[in-house]
Amino acid sequence: MKTYVPVFACLVVLLLGCESGFDSPSLVSDLRILALQTEPAEYVYPSDENGIPKIEEGAIPALPATKLTLLVANPGGDEVTFEVRGCTLDSNLACDPAGPVVEFGKGKGEPGELSVDILVGQELIEKSVEADMAQGLFGFVVWIAGEVVSGEESVPFVKSFLFSPDYGKPRVPNRNPRISELKTGEKDKEVALSNEPNTTLAVKRDEATRFLPVIPEEDREDYAIRNFEMEPVEMTEEMTVSFFGTCGTFGADAKSEVLDVAFETEEDKKDKDLGVEWTAPAEDGPCTLWFVAADGRGGIGWRKLEVMVGP
Repeated sequence: MKTYVPVFACLVVLLLGCESGFDSPSLVSDLRILALQTEPAEYVYPSDENGIPKIEEGAIPALPATKLTLLVANPGGDEVTFEVRGCTLDSNLACDPAGPVVEFGKGKGEPGELSVDILVGQELIEKSVEADMAQGLFGFVVWIAGEVVSGEESVPFVKSFLFSPDYGKPRVPNRNPRISELKTGEKDKEVALSNEPNTTLAVKRDEATRFLPVIPEEDREDYAIRNFEMEPVEMTEEMTVSFFGTCGTFGADAKSEVLDVAFETEEDKKDKDLGVEWTAPAEDGPCTLWFVAADGRGGIGWRKLEVMVGP
């Protein structure tokens, strides 16, 4: 079996499709995992104002079923199989054989959205807290790992599932962001594409099309983090969108609302948006594009668009 090098060096928390070789990461030419989503995106547990869990025994209770969804692309179209487990990580960012390894489930299906229900039990929670550098003082993560296989190809993945204290106040867990619509056209003059299922956009060979993924403002959630003096710092989510396609060329592999602190100022942010230009290939035929949104704290959402290239 041909096993691809894990993408942990590209992005540990979320596997958004980095790959080796000379092709752009946005070009999907073989088996790929484009995104991993947990629903809910975050679990909030009761604690005191310092983040210490309020429950004396079994500090944090086992969770009800959580759904993990893998967004899998496989241009060959072959059926894929997958396995999912929970664990703590070793220094190589793989499941630590010395810690608990919980088999969450396995399955198979056509490429696309593949889901499995996972149950995070007490032992895995306790070991995840022990493995945390701050012993869970600011929250901790449970690692979800596994692999997707198609024929001789195998792609591993790893994703963090975030557990956060409520610091003694009611708090809504983080929600996954949505791409509510896709727009196309000149900047500031974009028009929305149809949201009807199975909509296919016709484009001409070598034609450049600008796409703007729209994320509702209510999905840019307000939240607070604690500094080392345990004081709350108010934040608002800023989105990043990664782009993938089975043909053509994107003008960027990703666009972000987050400022580059080394090179940008708040003034630069006024001109930032999540739009991207995609150029169709010179050959006729169908193509699939994906737009994957990330909120920077574990929340993921996506949108797919079918394109038909012609004269």
